Amino acid sequence: MRDNEQPPADPRLLATLAKADLDELVARLVGLARKKMWRRWKGLPPSGETPEDVVQKAFHQALSGVRKFPEGNVDLYVFFVMVVRSLISHLAEKEENRCVHNSAAFRHCSSISRRI
Repeated sequence: MRDNEQPPADPRLLATLAKADLDELVARLVGLARKKMWRRWKGLPPSGETPEDVVQKAFHQALSGVRKFPEGNVDLYVFFVMVVRSLISHLAEKEENRCVHNSAAFRHCSSISRRI
C-alpha cells in the first residue's frame, strides 16, 4: 500500500452494509442529524454543514477506517448513530459554530465572522 492510499474497509462492516437497507439507514441518520442540529443551532450551523453532509462524512470515515467498526454483534444503525453524534459534537466545538441564535451572543458572533 502506498503512503497516500487508504486502508481497505473493514470486511465485517462491508458485509453488514451489504445486508442492510441503505435507503432506510441513510434516511434515519439524516433525520437524526437534522434533529440534533436543530436542537443545537435551530437549523444549520454557521459553518453551513447540512445533515446530509454529516451522514456522508460518517460513511466516509467508517469506510476509510477512521471510525472502527466494533467487534461483536453490533447493530449497524447504532454504530452510525454514534458516529453522527460525534461528528455533530465536533462541529459544535468549532469556534465558528459556537454562536447561538440570540441577541446577547450577536456581538460575539459578529466579531468571529470578521476574523474568519
